[in-house]
Amino acid sequence: MTMRRHHRPPKRGKSQRRAEATRRDSEEHYRSLVQASGTGYSVIEMKIEPGEPLDYRFIEVNHAFETLTGLADVHGKWVRDLIPGLEESWFETYRDVALTGQSIHFERKTTELG
Repeated sequence: MTMRRHHRPPKRGKSQRRAEATRRDSEEHYRSLVQASGTGYSVIEMKIEPGEPLDYRFIEVNHAFETLTGLADVHGKWVRDLIPGLEESWFETYRDVALTGQSIHFERKTTELG
């Protein structure tokens, strides 16, 4: 004879459900603002390995980023593969942000993106 016990997750109270809904609404509002912005926006994952060249990949970009850079369908792709010859200063800038945790705003031109 096999006995099974079913465990139910604890019930969430009204205040917890309300807080989760508020958080979801806030995230959606923020996402829509970023997507509608004329400023290019990206979220990246930095690869910092001792003895290896720096690299990063795109986790998320908005439409303005694609328009400004000419890069599309970049989700999950490594920049050294997408843009061979990109100036090392790009990698160094993002490395510094990753290591300090401080966000930055900058404008920079590159010959690799036309």
